[in-house]
Amino acid sequence: MQGLFLCLEILSSTTGIQYKIGDGDICIYGRKEEGMYKVTVQGEGEPIPEEKREWLFERFYRVDSARSRNTGGTGLGLSIVKKIIERHMGEVGMYSEGNTHSFWFTIPLASRKLDSSN
Repeated sequence: MQGLFLCLEILSSTTGIQYKIGDGDICIYGRKEEGMYKVTVQGEGEPIPEEKREWLFERFYRVDSARSRNTGGTGLGLSIVKKIIERHMGEVGMYSEGNTHSFWFTIPLASRKLDSSN
């Protein structure tokens, strides 16, 4: 469970706040989807070229290496999220519409059988 909180922290604070532009909010959504729970962190940021999006969850990848001088970081945050979520049998991804970016992860919902003897 601690790993899932770390994922949410990375997506909302590091990735969301550090690269945020404008005065808009960073929104966090959660909902059930076909046996999974999906968490999405959404906010405005610099445009991310479509051809670079597939690399965002790779270790040490940075869309613009010049940003590291201004914002710090090593390009590990999203790759850590990916590893943790995959260990929980989930998936990660992102989509963009203009300057609005949504980073998401899914994890399977636990199927629990209730013990009728309680």
